[in-house]
Amino acid sequence: MRQKLIKTPPPGSIPERIQFAKNDAANIKKYEVEATGIPNNDVKIYVITDKIDADVILHDEGDEAAGKRVLVYLSDYKDMYFHNVFFIEDKINISGDPNLANLLKYEFYKKGGSGNKAAIKGKNTSNKGEIKIDILRVMMEGPKPKFAHHYDIYGALVTDEGIGIDSMVGQLFKAKGLVKGFNSGDKYSIYAIPVDIDGNEGKPTPSFIIRID
Repeated sequence: MRQKLIKTPPPGSIPERIQFAKNDAANIKKYEVEATGIPNNDVKIYVITDKIDADVILHDEGDEAAGKRVLVYLSDYKDMYFHNVFFIEDKINISGDPNLANLLKYEFYKKGGSGNKAAIKGKNTSNKGEIKIDILRVMMEGPKPKFAHHYDIYGALVTDEGIGIDSMVGQLFKAKGLVKGFNSGDKYSIYAIPVDIDGNEGKPTPSFIIRID
C-alpha cells in the first residue's frame, strides 16, 4: 500500500533545524518505512543526518568549516520536502497501518484538498536581475483535480514605506525556472498563482521577500 504524505520543515534556529532532521530520520527508521519520491529517499535522509551529527562534533571542537557544511546539509534536507509529495512505502511492521501519517508526523496529501496549498521560494542566480524560483506543484481544486498548467509569477517592490502594487513578472510552465527583468539591488515581494489549461486560477501562494542581486 502506497500512501502520499507531505511535511514542511519549520523555520527556526540551527539547533531546532538539526533536531527536526534527526527526529524525522529517527521516526522513519523506528517505524521501518521506505521513503521514496523526487528527490526524497530514506537513504539520503540517513546520509545527511549522519553527516550533520559528525560535523556538529567537529564544529564543537573548533572546526569552522564543519559548521558551514552543516548549514548546507540542512538546506539539502529542507529541499527534500519542498517538491512534489513524499511517498512512504509500507514495510513489514507497518503494512496497512492507517496511523502511518500520525506515527511519522506527516499529513496525508489530499487531491484538491484545502491542505493542498501551493508554496514558493526563490534565490538569486549568477545573473543580475534574475532569480531561480521553485514552486510546490499542487493539484487544482475542483470536481476533477489536476495539476496546474502553468504559474503566473507576481512581484511588488518593497520599500521602507511598504509593499507596492503587484504586477505579473513572469510565467513558469514547470515547477522550477528562471524569472528575469528585476531591478538589481531592489527588494521584491513575490508569489505565484497556479493556472489550469483553461485559464482558471487557483489559490495564490504565500509570498516571500528577496533582495535581487
